[in-house]
Amino acid sequence: MFAGRSSCSPVVAFCRRRSTGCRGFASASAGGPERTTASAGTSSTTTFRQRLARLRSNGTPEIVFGVGLLTLLAADQLLQSQQEAQHHSDREAVLKRLQYDVDADMAKERSDGHTLSAEEESSKPSLFQCRVMTVPKYFDGTKSLMGVEVGDVVEVLEEQVGPGGTYNLCRLVRQEEDKKEIIVSVGWYPMSCLEKIKS
Repeated sequence: MFAGRSSCSPVVAFCRRRSTGCRGFASASAGGPERTTASAGTSSTTTFRQRLARLRSNGTPEIVFGVGLLTLLAADQLLQSQQEAQHHSDREAVLKRLQYDVDADMAKERSDGHTLSAEEESSKPSLFQCRVMTVPKYFDGTKSLMGVEVGDVVEVLEEQVGPGGTYNLCRLVRQEEDKKEIIVSVGWYPMSCLEKIKS
């Protein structure tokens, strides 16, 4: 009755087909993740290289380097400006302090009655001569030697006078241009701004 037909029943044939299909699916699934991971790695590497190439073509590295260099230069310039301002402020403070000391010493001499007249000071004998090397910017006290220029030769009448003994009593003899009049000035001048002339 069943001659000429397969010896397998329909149920068995269905099971075999299903088993074969499962094995094929399992085999495909086993190789799938590896190929997917490798493909993703290659894709991200390619994307990174493409981005890097675009950055280079746009000049981005050069721009970043230039901005960094300009920032460093600006910071250095700001630091130098701050140092110069501080140095200038310190120098002004020192000169003002010196001027205050000169005025205070003058007031003390007047109160003690030891102030010499201009005639007495100008008639003092000269100890030695000095050349003016520097003219202080803020040196204009009533006891200071005024009208001095760099290179002038002054006569030292007395050493180590004034506050802290840091000044010399000097005499400056100057003849006005186109005039026969000789002007004699006597006053204190910082020893640090003078250079002794060897005789």
